[in-house]
Amino acid sequence: MDIKCTNGVSLGARYTVQSSDVAIDAVVGVAEVIELTVTDGATVDGDISIVLRDATPVVVSILSTDVIADIATKIGAETYPGWTASATDAVVTFTAEDEEAKEGINSITGGDTEVDGTFDITTPGVDAEDAISGEITFVFKGTGGLPVNYNLASTMQIVNSSNVNQDLSDAKISYSAKGKIKIEDGSTFKLVAGQKISIIAQRAN
Repeated sequence: MDIKCTNGVSLGARYTVQSSDVAIDAVVGVAEVIELTVTDGATVDGDISIVLRDATPVVVSILSTDVIADIATKIGAETYPGWTASATDAVVTFTAEDEEAKEGINSITGGDTEVDGTFDITTPGVDAEDAISGEITFVFKGTGGLPVNYNLASTMQIVNSSNVNQDLSDAKISYSAKGKIKIEDGSTFKLVAGQKISIIAQRAN
């Protein structure tokens, strides 16, 4: 988050760290798992179709003599692009090959066979996300609403919500461009929501 301040030659700002400024931990991706429980057997020979997450239907040929476990086995033996499938008794388990969130409808269509079943998402898919370091950029503006056109030097103090000074020896403080000062998490120092930052900046040369 940019903080914009104007105060002549000596520039100052006070800022309370927001939740949007702090680090975000990495999220581990999770492969989705769907279970199809076959509930009704076939009354006649015919084809049924299985749809996973709005994908192209997969057609499975069924006989009237197939019991529910046989139908589940036949469903699990088919190929579902992007998924692996296996069957145990009446349950077919589909496991996504990619670790990501999934959307779309799952369906079983029995047609004249009257085969039916129910779907249950036992493990929802989750997208992987990289960790994001906590950081704040202060933008000090001069005339014309633009960052001041010179490099800055600064002093900074941070206190926590109990007004205890925070050790900044490990904080990453950089001057990425003229008129800008950035503070980032170090290996031990971390930006925390509710911390109060006081910063004074002036021309570096």
